[in-house]
Amino acid sequence: MRLLILASIFSTVVVTGASLANAPTDMEADRITYDQGRSVVVAEGHVKVAQAYQTLEANKIIYNFADDLAYAEGDVRLTDKNGDVHSADVLELSDQMRQGVVDNLVSRLNDGSRLWAAKAIRETSQKHVLKDARYTPCRECKNDPDKTPAWALKATDVTHDKDEAIILYENATFEAWGVPVFYTPYFAHPDGSVKQKSGFLTPDIQFGSDYGFNFMAPYYWAISPSLDVTAGIRVFTKEKPQLNLEMRKRFENAFVQVNTSATSSERTDSINGIDTRVEEEFRGHIDVDALWNMTDKWRSGAEIALASDEQYLDQYNIDGKDVLENRLYVERFDDRDYASVELLAFQDLRLDKNVDQPNALPYANMHFVGKPDGTLGGRWQWDTSFLSLYRDGDEQDMSRLNSSLGWKTRGVLPAGVVSQLDLSVRGDSYYTSDRDVAKTNPAEDNSKLDTRFIPTANLELTYPLQNEIKNAVLALKPRISFTARPDVNNDSDIPNEDSSDAQIDYNNLFAIDRFPGLDRVEDRTRVNYGLEGGYYHENGDEFTFGLGQSYRFDNDDNPFSAGSGLDQQSSDIVGQIGASFNSHKHNLNYRFQLNGRKLGVERHELYGGTSIYDTDLSAVYLFEKGAVGSEFEDSREQVQVSANHKINETWSTSSSILYDLGQDEGMREGRVGITYNDDCFGVTTEVERDLQRDSTGASDTSVFIRLFLKNLGEFETKAYDHSTTSDLNE
Repeated sequence: MRLLILASIFSTVVVTGASLANAPTDMEADRITYDQGRSVVVAEGHVKVAQAYQTLEANKIIYNFADDLAYAEGDVRLTDKNGDVHSADVLELSDQMRQGVVDNLVSRLNDGSRLWAAKAIRETSQKHVLKDARYTPCRECKNDPDKTPAWALKATDVTHDKDEAIILYENATFEAWGVPVFYTPYFAHPDGSVKQKSGFLTPDIQFGSDYGFNFMAPYYWAISPSLDVTAGIRVFTKEKPQLNLEMRKRFENAFVQVNTSATSSERTDSINGIDTRVEEEFRGHIDVDALWNMTDKWRSGAEIALASDEQYLDQYNIDGKDVLENRLYVERFDDRDYASVELLAFQDLRLDKNVDQPNALPYANMHFVGKPDGTLGGRWQWDTSFLSLYRDGDEQDMSRLNSSLGWKTRGVLPAGVVSQLDLSVRGDSYYTSDRDVAKTNPAEDNSKLDTRFIPTANLELTYPLQNEIKNAVLALKPRISFTARPDVNNDSDIPNEDSSDAQIDYNNLFAIDRFPGLDRVEDRTRVNYGLEGGYYHENGDEFTFGLGQSYRFDNDDNPFSAGSGLDQQSSDIVGQIGASFNSHKHNLNYRFQLNGRKLGVERHELYGGTSIYDTDLSAVYLFEKGAVGSEFEDSREQVQVSANHKINETWSTSSSILYDLGQDEGMREGRVGITYNDDCFGVTTEVERDLQRDSTGASDTSVFIRLFLKNLGEFETKAYDHSTTSDLNE
């Protein structure tokens, strides 16, 4: 908090003045006299003392060696090395410069801030007091230096106690354009010289239609240099109080942080797709983050996140995650090698999904990589993992052991063709218990062991071409790859836990396996082919493109589902186009997916942005065709547009809208805001509309106001459903 300058500025004046008086390196004056009998030096007329990029000027400076008294009067002016200028009528120092008084202090700081004090007193080297002080960060007007600033802070007494590392204010008043708007008889805050100090933090004040007026003044407890706690009780007029607690503890090689809250209130839940009001119940959350660096190669940690219900985090503006992940882990890093063991559990907060998220108890994997060109001119790689998925009750559980050994080499053929050869063998073993199929078919075993062996060969050939033209480079690279595997029989009894969401795009076109997990395998033989290139100008302008397709030599037993773009013998055609001009002020990126047989549109993704004078525009458009039998049978289409405009040096506007063009057409999110910001203060006002179901806990219309006061902090107000909420933040 920059308000500490009110109390510390006098320290700068006195200490600098003392230093200059004790050991001046350069002094100028119209007259300098020395009274040897009284041990007094007097400098008069345009006195100027300079030392270490600092200057002290006055009409008269007197130094009495016998009484240890330094005195400066008449247009006293101190310019320090930071460029701050401090003026006063009188400067008096005594007791070996440990005590002093400054009359009518006026300071103009290098950031434009100004400070006035009728008297500044240095009682001891550790205690300074300002009397009738006034501070504003607003720059003085060139045409009217005495113009009332937009805001200022006044106090009858400001005391800086360095021993206690605290600044205390008495009878403090906040003024807006000269009008008092806030008064407090007393408040205090740390002076910034210590990293932590106990005390109340800035209060948080809100109003909401559901909960009414609510208030919290959190207390920060600095228990030790390595342990602190922030606690607060938010009090509501319409609901029960909410307890908030945050604890942080740091060890020599570890840390732990805990955030939690608890309350009791009603909520709107979704039951069988119908929003239903739930009576008052206990609600809360906990969030834990811990890390232990055990050695230079080993570390362990924990990430815990739990909520009482699906709506709580959104409703109380704590978090907007759809799925909470809980993780306990141990990791080892050694050169190129990596190993880890994790315990994973999930809480799904999405409504109407009815997804039974399994827990991974445990998930272990090891990754070892050899040196480049270390084995037969190539590099070997060994990956092994073990995964055990567990569900509550008699739901299907699965354990999987996977191990693969591969070798890769890369070279350049005589014609300039770049080749890369990947060879690998992989073995999988699955044990499934409480099988889903056994619940409907008594002839099936309740548990089963399945194994498979998968050799793979992949050869990729590219022929990079490049031509330099005036101030630019043209690049073109034909690309083709061949992948061979045996028939893996993806219709076996091996469950599919991690490979249900596969979709082709240009980024994974040449991947050896397009499935996101290991449970399903892209088997048999195929060829991938494409063409990519670009135009690159030395001024930064560029145009790039990529286009390609995949073809399976065998059309039987295609492992991909409808809607993936890979479910036919000839895959969908995928590509991307990118352009950037004028130092990236204008950019466009387009990705597409076309039906491999009819060239019909399957997916469009368009991202664009431009900056024209003082206006920034951006847009995102998405279209994805639905597929019968897939998770999304209906087509999805939406557009999001954002605009930011700078009206002048102080005013600007911002806006955005997310509009659904699909089956349920309509606006989903909308926001508009206006901001004023100068060298003294700033204010932002936003109106935001979020159109979601009440059971999400996030559907509302909010009006948000943030007032920023230079060097002081922020004042916020936020209204939900036409009620008002305010936050006072430092």
